[in-house]
Amino acid sequence: MAAPIVPRGAPGPSQFAVSTAMQKENPMLHVDDVDALYEEFVRRGALIKQAPADKPHGMREFSVTTPDGHRLMIGQDLASRAGS
Repeated sequence: MAAPIVPRGAPGPSQFAVSTAMQKENPMLHVDDVDALYEEFVRRGALIKQAPADKPHGMREFSVTTPDGHRLMIGQDLASRAGS
């Protein structure tokens, strides 16, 4: 069964789409503005594991730990970031 997709483009940095190619251990959320969402997570006291960084595979990513201990990767396609 494919992962649910949340429409992108809605106002606010909290809107995201779940990758249909999620890894079991580290799900990846694709967002429109990774840096804005990171700042929102920091303001809300999220457990940040890795600050945003550009990766060789063409994504800008950061990771957080959920309250139940799971790691969640959040990223933005660098090509879409350059076009904004």
